[in-house]
Amino acid sequence: MNIALLQLLPLEPNNGRLKKYLQSCKKQKVQIAAFSEYIFQPFYKEITKDSKDFAKSCAKLLSHLHKLSVSYHLDIVAPILLCEKGKVYKSIALIQGERVQFYHQQRLIGYSHWNERAFFDNVLPNSPKTPLVFEKEGIKIGIIAGFEIHFDEIWLKLKSAKVDVVIMPCSNTFDSKERWRILCQARAFNSSMVILRLNAINS
Repeated sequence: MNIALLQLLPLEPNNGRLKKYLQSCKKQKVQIAAFSEYIFQPFYKEITKDSKDFAKSCAKLLSHLHKLSVSYHLDIVAPILLCEKGKVYKSIALIQGERVQFYHQQRLIGYSHWNERAFFDNVLPNSPKTPLVFEKEGIKIGIIAGFEIHFDEIWLKLKSAKVDVVIMPCSNTFDSKERWRILCQARAFNSSMVILRLNAINS
Protein backbone atom coordinates (compact mmCIF):
# COMPACT_ATOMS: atom_id res chain seq x y z
CA MET A 1 0.00 0.00 0.00
CA ASN A 2 1.27 3.48 -0.89
CA ILE A 3 0.61 6.51 1.33
CA ALA A 4 1.59 10.04 0.27
CA LEU A 5 2.48 12.53 3.02
CA LEU A 6 1.98 15.97 1.46
CA GLN A 7 3.83 18.68 3.38
CA LEU A 8 2.86 21.83 1.49
CA LEU A 9 2.60 25.56 1.88
CA PRO A 10 -0.99 26.77 2.46
CA LEU A 11 -3.09 26.62 -0.69
CA GLU A 12 -6.65 26.53 -1.95
CA PRO A 13 -8.08 23.04 -2.65
CA ASN A 14 -8.77 24.07 -6.27
CA ASN A 15 -5.18 25.22 -6.78
CA GLY A 16 -3.47 23.85 -9.89
CA ARG A 17 -0.38 22.83 -7.91
CA LEU A 18 -2.47 20.55 -5.70
CA LYS A 19 -3.99 18.85 -8.74
CA LYS A 20 -0.49 18.15 -10.08
CA TYR A 21 0.50 16.58 -6.75
CA LEU A 22 -2.58 14.38 -6.78
CA GLN A 23 -2.03 13.41 -10.41
CA SER A 24 1.45 12.31 -9.39
CA CYS A 25 -0.08 10.31 -6.52
CA LYS A 26 -2.40 8.57 -8.97
CA LYS A 27 0.49 7.65 -11.28
CA GLN A 28 2.37 6.17 -8.32
CA LYS A 29 -0.67 4.13 -7.26
CA VAL A 30 -1.12 5.98 -3.97
CA GLN A 31 -4.22 4.96 -2.02
CA ILE A 32 -4.07 7.51 0.81
CA ALA A 33 -3.01 11.16 0.58
CA ALA A 34 -2.47 12.89 3.94
CA PHE A 35 -1.96 16.60 4.62
CA SER A 36 -0.47 18.49 7.55
CA GLU A 37 -2.34 21.04 9.69
CA TYR A 38 -3.52 24.48 8.54
CA ILE A 39 -2.91 23.79 4.84
CA PHE A 40 -6.38 24.57 3.48
CA GLN A 41 -7.52 27.06 6.13
CA PRO A 42 -5.95 29.96 8.02
CA PHE A 43 -4.20 29.54 11.36
CA TYR A 44 -6.87 29.64 14.06
CA LYS A 45 -5.80 33.08 15.32
CA GLU A 46 -6.66 34.53 11.93
CA ILE A 47 -10.34 33.55 11.88
CA THR A 48 -13.50 34.88 13.51
CA LYS A 49 -15.56 32.06 15.00
CA ASP A 50 -18.98 33.62 14.39
CA SER A 51 -18.23 34.67 10.81
CA LYS A 52 -20.84 33.44 8.31
CA ASP A 53 -18.19 33.62 5.60
CA PHE A 54 -15.98 31.22 7.55
CA ALA A 55 -18.86 28.75 7.95
CA LYS A 56 -19.48 28.87 4.19
CA SER A 57 -15.78 28.39 3.46
CA CYS A 58 -15.75 25.24 5.65
CA ALA A 59 -18.61 23.71 3.66
CA LYS A 60 -16.96 24.71 0.37
CA LEU A 61 -13.66 23.13 1.45
CA LEU A 62 -15.33 19.81 2.23
CA SER A 63 -17.09 19.84 -1.13
CA HIS A 64 -13.76 20.39 -2.93
CA LEU A 65 -12.04 17.60 -1.00
CA HIS A 66 -14.88 15.19 -1.81
CA LYS A 67 -14.46 15.97 -5.52
CA LEU A 68 -10.68 15.46 -5.35
CA SER A 69 -11.13 12.14 -3.56
CA VAL A 70 -13.53 10.93 -6.25
CA SER A 71 -11.52 12.30 -9.20
CA TYR A 72 -8.20 10.78 -8.14
CA HIS A 73 -9.56 7.66 -6.42
CA LEU A 74 -7.79 8.61 -3.18
CA ASP A 75 -8.62 8.43 0.49
CA ILE A 76 -7.80 11.91 1.82
CA VAL A 77 -6.71 12.63 5.40
CA ALA A 78 -7.01 16.37 5.96
CA PRO A 79 -6.96 18.39 9.19
CA ILE A 80 -9.79 20.90 8.98
CA LEU A 81 -11.57 23.45 11.13
CA LEU A 82 -15.28 22.54 11.19
CA CYS A 83 -17.93 25.18 11.77
CA GLU A 84 -21.28 23.96 13.07
CA LYS A 85 -24.00 26.18 14.55
CA GLY A 86 -21.54 28.92 15.42
CA LYS A 87 -19.06 26.55 17.04
CA VAL A 88 -15.65 25.70 15.61
CA TYR A 89 -14.04 22.30 16.07
CA LYS A 90 -10.44 21.30 15.38
CA SER A 91 -10.82 18.06 13.46
CA ILE A 92 -9.26 15.67 10.99
CA ALA A 93 -11.39 14.46 8.08
CA LEU A 94 -11.08 11.05 6.47
CA ILE A 95 -12.65 11.47 3.04
CA GLN A 96 -13.28 8.34 1.00
CA GLY A 97 -15.14 9.41 -2.12
CA GLU A 98 -18.58 10.60 -1.05
CA ARG A 99 -18.10 9.29 2.50
CA VAL A 100 -16.51 11.36 5.27
CA GLN A 101 -15.63 10.65 8.91
CA PHE A 102 -14.39 13.23 11.38
CA TYR A 103 -12.03 12.88 14.30
CA HIS A 104 -12.29 15.78 16.76
CA GLN A 105 -8.95 16.29 18.47
CA GLN A 106 -9.30 15.24 22.11
CA ARG A 107 -6.29 16.98 23.65
CA LEU A 108 -5.54 20.59 22.67
CA ILE A 109 -2.56 22.84 23.28
CA GLY A 110 -3.21 25.31 26.09
CA TYR A 111 -0.08 27.49 26.17
CA SER A 112 -0.46 31.24 26.62
CA HIS A 113 1.00 31.96 23.16
CA TRP A 114 -0.80 29.06 21.43
CA ASN A 115 -4.07 28.38 23.23
CA GLU A 116 -6.19 26.17 21.00
CA ARG A 117 -7.95 24.78 24.07
CA ALA A 118 -9.51 28.17 24.81
CA PHE A 119 -10.48 28.86 21.20
CA PHE A 120 -12.02 25.65 19.90
CA ASP A 121 -15.30 24.08 21.02
CA ASN A 122 -14.04 20.49 21.06
CA VAL A 123 -15.72 18.47 23.81
CA LEU A 124 -12.78 17.01 25.69
CA PRO A 125 -13.65 13.72 27.43
CA ASN A 126 -12.21 12.89 30.83
CA SER A 127 -11.28 9.48 29.48
CA PRO A 128 -10.22 9.59 25.83
CA LYS A 129 -12.20 7.85 23.13
CA THR A 130 -10.57 5.57 20.59
CA PRO A 131 -9.25 7.77 17.76
CA LEU A 132 -10.52 7.30 14.24
CA VAL A 133 -9.38 3.88 12.97
CA PHE A 134 -9.93 2.42 9.50
CA GLU A 135 -8.63 -0.55 7.55
CA LYS A 136 -6.95 -0.58 4.15
CA GLU A 137 -5.60 -3.72 2.49
CA GLY A 138 -5.59 -5.55 5.82
CA ILE A 139 -3.65 -2.78 7.60
CA LYS A 140 -5.27 -0.95 10.52
CA ILE A 141 -4.61 2.78 10.38
CA GLY A 142 -5.26 5.25 13.20
CA ILE A 143 -5.48 9.04 12.91
CA ILE A 144 -4.51 11.45 15.70
CA ALA A 145 -3.38 15.06 15.93
CA GLY A 146 0.29 15.79 16.60
CA PHE A 147 -0.11 17.18 20.12
CA GLU A 148 -1.85 13.96 21.16
CA ILE A 149 1.42 12.03 20.94
CA HIS A 150 2.09 13.22 24.50
CA PHE A 151 -0.83 11.34 26.09
CA ASP A 152 -0.35 7.71 27.12
CA GLU A 153 -4.06 6.98 27.39
CA ILE A 154 -4.63 7.75 23.70
CA TRP A 155 -1.86 5.35 22.70
CA LEU A 156 -3.37 2.66 24.91
CA LYS A 157 -6.61 3.09 22.95
CA LEU A 158 -4.72 2.73 19.67
CA LYS A 159 -2.95 -0.36 20.94
CA SER A 160 -6.25 -1.87 22.12
CA ALA A 161 -7.64 -1.29 18.60
CA LYS A 162 -4.63 -3.20 17.20
CA VAL A 163 -3.53 -0.30 15.03
CA ASP A 164 -0.53 -0.91 12.76
CA VAL A 165 0.08 2.59 11.39
CA VAL A 166 -0.65 6.03 12.87
CA ILE A 167 -1.05 9.07 10.60
CA MET A 168 -0.24 12.17 12.63
CA PRO A 169 -0.64 15.62 11.01
CA CYS A 170 1.22 18.38 12.85
CA SER A 171 2.04 22.06 12.83
CA ASN A 172 5.29 22.28 14.81
CA THR A 173 8.14 24.77 14.62
CA PHE A 174 11.31 23.62 12.90
CA ASP A 175 13.27 24.38 16.07
CA SER A 176 11.54 21.40 17.70
CA LYS A 177 12.37 18.98 14.88
CA GLU A 178 14.87 16.88 16.85
CA ARG A 179 12.61 16.61 19.91
CA TRP A 180 9.74 15.40 17.74
CA ARG A 181 11.97 12.86 16.01
CA ILE A 182 12.98 11.34 19.34
CA LEU A 183 9.41 11.40 20.66
CA CYS A 184 8.06 9.63 17.56
CA GLN A 185 10.80 7.01 17.70
CA ALA A 186 10.00 6.28 21.36
CA ARG A 187 6.23 6.02 20.76
CA ALA A 188 6.67 3.83 17.69
CA PHE A 189 9.02 1.47 19.52
CA ASN A 190 6.93 1.22 22.70
CA SER A 191 3.65 0.79 20.81
CA SER A 192 4.93 -1.49 18.02
CA MET A 193 3.41 0.86 15.44
CA VAL A 194 4.61 2.85 12.47
CA ILE A 195 4.15 6.62 12.93
CA LEU A 196 3.73 8.79 9.84
CA ARG A 197 4.21 12.36 11.04
CA LEU A 198 3.77 15.19 8.58
CA ASN A 199 4.45 18.79 9.46
CA ALA A 200 3.30 22.12 8.05
CA ILE A 201 6.34 23.51 6.25
CA ASN A 202 5.54 27.15 7.06
CA SER A 203 5.86 26.57 10.85
